[in-house]
Amino acid sequence: VLVGITCTNEMEVIDRAEENSIDYISFCSMFPSSTSNSCEWVDHASVHRARERFSGLIFLAGGITPEKLPQLQTLPYDGIAVVSGIMSSDSPSEAARIFNQKVKEHEN
Repeated sequence: VLVGITCTNEMEVIDRAEENSIDYISFCSMFPSSTSNSCEWVDHASVHRARERFSGLIFLAGGITPEKLPQLQTLPYDGIAVVSGIMSSDSPSEAARIFNQKVKEHEN
């Protein structure tokens, strides 16, 4: 069982996640999104600061589309949530294929 927490720009939450051995944190929202409209936008500097403070996995979520993936290239993340990027597509299977391709490019 993995335990995680969704967070924003508050480093206190990141510190508490580390202190309590939380498995992962998920930042919401990286971009405007119809599915994560209750989250504040995450500053990219917050993701970098979190990597310095948190030893678990880091996930990014909120408004991530294949076109926006290049804007995340410099961020230290372990995975992404792509709900709106796939569900809002005219071809969800094609969107998933493109995401997989782009993520593999990021890993290399």
